[in-house]
Amino acid sequence: MMIINIIRRYCKPAGFSILGLALSVPAFATDQQVQQCFLDVKYKDFQRAQVSCLIAANTGDADAQLEYGSLYYFGYKEVPVDYAKTMTWISKSAAQGNPDAEHTMGEMFDFGLGVKVDKAIAFDWYEKAANQRVVGAQVNIGIMYFDGSGRAQDRVLGYAWTKVAVQRAGQMAETILDGMRPKLSEAQVSAASKQAESILEGLYPSAQ
Repeated sequence: MMIINIIRRYCKPAGFSILGLALSVPAFATDQQVQQCFLDVKYKDFQRAQVSCLIAANTGDADAQLEYGSLYYFGYKEVPVDYAKTMTWISKSAAQGNPDAEHTMGEMFDFGLGVKVDKAIAFDWYEKAANQRVVGAQVNIGIMYFDGSGRAQDRVLGYAWTKVAVQRAGQMAETILDGMRPKLSEAQVSAASKQAESILEGLYPSAQ
């Protein structure tokens, strides 16, 4: 079963005056430097983004590290795909707990993008992101549990995680659930539904 991949591109709001790029890298990224990075990407000035995002990323800002690494992950006319650079910067962001970076790390190990395919490592990263509400990662670990990829097969837990993803993924996850359903008994579906409720309560307590 094909893994579904969703990367949520995060863009912080504007609301400040834009100054020129700093000539030297400070000890930490200012809000303005991080905002400049996101604005350059938002307005597709990728040449400038390579500079502005690197300045912010070099100071340790996890969001800027994710954005800078993502430039080379997706690739643009001005920025060719470079998975080595992606791994360098996305891994720094993921190490700080950035959920989108964790998801991207999962994709890289899942599909061997610049690294050797390792489904177990991919699952570990997806799981971290799933527990931080990244819906694509929730779908991915649901499928991996169901298929026994990267983890021992557990179709009940796989169905449960996919059911959790339905809350935000909607029809996409519903379609995957429809494909899983015939392979489960009524008792398994009931058990999976209870597990999904427990997971949802932990992840989204305000919605309960």
